[in-house]
Amino acid sequence: MARLSLPAIRRTEWISLGVILAAYLAISLQIIREGATLGHDEAVYSLRARSFRDGSDPTSYWLAYRAPGLPFVLQVAWLVSPTEPFLRLVVVGFGALLVTTTWLIGRSLFGATAGLIAAGGMALSPVILMSGTQVWPDVPGAALGLLAVGIFLWAASGDRVAWWAVLAGPVAMAATYFRFGAPMPMAVGFTAVALLRWRSVLQSKVTTTATAAAVALGVGLVLFVPATTGATTSPYTAVSEQAFRYGWSAGFIDYFQQAGTLLGGIVGGLLVFGVVVAAILATQRTVERPAVIAVLCAAAGSFVWIALSLTGELRYLSPVYPWLWIAAGSGLGWIVARLSPSVTLAAAVIVVAIGGLGALGFLGERIDASARNVLNNAGQNVERASRIIAEENGDGPCSVLTAYVPNVGWYSGCFARGFNLNRVVVDDARFPADGPAYMLIGNLTKRQPEGELLEAYIAETEGLAFAIGDPQLGAGRYIEVYLIQP
Repeated sequence: MARLSLPAIRRTEWISLGVILAAYLAISLQIIREGATLGHDEAVYSLRARSFRDGSDPTSYWLAYRAPGLPFVLQVAWLVSPTEPFLRLVVVGFGALLVTTTWLIGRSLFGATAGLIAAGGMALSPVILMSGTQVWPDVPGAALGLLAVGIFLWAASGDRVAWWAVLAGPVAMAATYFRFGAPMPMAVGFTAVALLRWRSVLQSKVTTTATAAAVALGVGLVLFVPATTGATTSPYTAVSEQAFRYGWSAGFIDYFQQAGTLLGGIVGGLLVFGVVVAAILATQRTVERPAVIAVLCAAAGSFVWIALSLTGELRYLSPVYPWLWIAAGSGLGWIVARLSPSVTLAAAVIVVAIGGLGALGFLGERIDASARNVLNNAGQNVERASRIIAEENGDGPCSVLTAYVPNVGWYSGCFARGFNLNRVVVDDARFPADGPAYMLIGNLTKRQPEGELLEAYIAETEGLAFAIGDPQLGAGRYIEVYLIQP
């Protein structure tokens, strides 16, 4: 029977991994400490977690193309404090899993040094740090997806595929439950591993077939059976309506324009250098050529599929970075093996210090920009207004009519609903029977009435309750809150 066979993990390697994870956690905590108010998507997942917690049905803010896995797990934050830092810490935990799985796959393919370099690169990559410190499902989905592929890789490390390869099925199902797009990079990863371990696969047709069936069944249940996610339509149908909306080239153009962010700085430079060295060494057969080809194909295939399907948001590439860093680790590891221990240690300290500071600087700028961009982030004034509503009502029932449904719903604790943009509708059967009803509007805000329709909405209120901000500033910087007539 095939068994998992990996090089023994020495004490120094455990210590090195611990240092890498500690650095990842320290940088993530600093980012969270400096974090801006919840963005739109963050508020959506946070509010859905609250609805899971209190057993209420989500309203219009929750759409069928969103996967429920992350908000379901976010409920653990309520064990400590259901606030933004602790919600983001849950995602950081998945980031640590992503770093650890990258290490395990790297060391199983190219050795201990390569695995540690790959893990260290992941821990210092700005895109991973940014995605892993926001209430987004991308890093959790990437972590579970990579783990599913890793299980298959490790099970196929011997002459035959071990029976426990079928465990990749439930893990792949969990990855899909966290992110409906997770099957794309998983499919590429499974294919790359099957080709790399083709001898073991051919010697274990039954086990391989059972594993493929387990993965397909788990993924299929999530994507094609609405009851699995509690939706009224299948996630596949909902996601298909969102994919390819901007043409096949939109994602590639977006990522090309953000190349400086994707591959910039000392960490990005090391990534590119390591991949180039690995490719050169593979042509010379200095490192294992099939393994280098497999991980680079996994990275390239995942990137192309993601870029074809979606617009180019950096966080979507969370499943691509592990494969790139595993390849880079093989190249950089070959160089490190030819350096003295003292030189290697000094270089590692310098890279961690400069890379960590660079990542913090880059992410600090991103956080500031996000806080200023109210169309993508509810903004501090929306948060302030919502918190005032919460203070006025305490734990009592309340409702708010607004264009910022998830953000206002999260920070105010009220039932929030969007505007009807065709006619004036200020009541809702789902509004609490008791408690005040508010209308929160922002200047130049999307998804809210304008002109005469806005005036008609305001005419249904008792007048302005309070305002925050300066009407001369940009969109959403001036917030007005009205009390709706009972």
